[in-house]
Amino acid sequence: MVSSQLSEPIIIIGGGTFGTTTAYHLAKKDTNVVVLDRFPVPSAEAAGNDITRLFAQNILRIYTPGLHLIHGTYVGHIQLTPDEVEKYRSMPILDHLEGGILFPPQEDGIMKIGAIHFVTNYAKSFNGSSLPRYRSDNTGDGISAEIEAHLRKWMAGCVPELASREWVETRICWDGDMPDYHFLITPHPTHKNLKIAVGGSAHGFKFLPILGKYIVKMMEDVLDPEIAQQWKWRPGAKSGDYSTIPHQEVAKDLARLPGWGEPKSLL
Repeated sequence: MVSSQLSEPIIIIGGGTFGTTTAYHLAKKDTNVVVLDRFPVPSAEAAGNDITRLFAQNILRIYTPGLHLIHGTYVGHIQLTPDEVEKYRSMPILDHLEGGILFPPQEDGIMKIGAIHFVTNYAKSFNGSSLPRYRSDNTGDGISAEIEAHLRKWMAGCVPELASREWVETRICWDGDMPDYHFLITPHPTHKNLKIAVGGSAHGFKFLPILGKYIVKMMEDVLDPEIAQQWKWRPGAKSGDYSTIPHQEVAKDLARLPGWGEPKSLL
């Protein structure tokens, strides 16, 4: 076991991808570490709104506008028959940057279809920030008619027999995005002993096995300077060109999208 350079106990806020992988790599170094979350690890809401994202949204945006943005993408679930499950079981994930994302069926026969259009939620925001809108607090929310029409049109071209299938569930998957899609993994510039690891930008989950190793290096102040430069504190970061930023569409706010339900609460 390699000893950590961190001698003080560590508290991690959020048991999602960033928090879990960091805790794992700290524990491998026999570091005293505690993860705080509303749910046991893995967090039941880590796919979209674990405490890490709430912390990032409500702390970072308050002090540094423009650093970090909460985006959401719609996801719909349809129920397949046993014959359809067998038919689509071995299909690869289909990720179309202008159409949507289609996943093979789960063991229970549920197929997940994701939209690629980002949404924001500025309704009743007290500080001008986009905020996650939870299904648990807004049970009447549905999928935007505009986004659904686009998604079903795309489905008609790749899985026509499923394009009109009724949703058994829809929801919005929220994530903390950086404008340039690089993570924000850095010491806070003004708050001593506060380290930031956020900005999953809809692709951070795939780094779960190794990302914590680099977060720990940042905490120990031994992160490779070239990587540290990419992940530094950078208000006003700009989006790159299409070759590096896959989703160039401007996000639409829920308040301007018809057919999904009226805002009833802040979250």
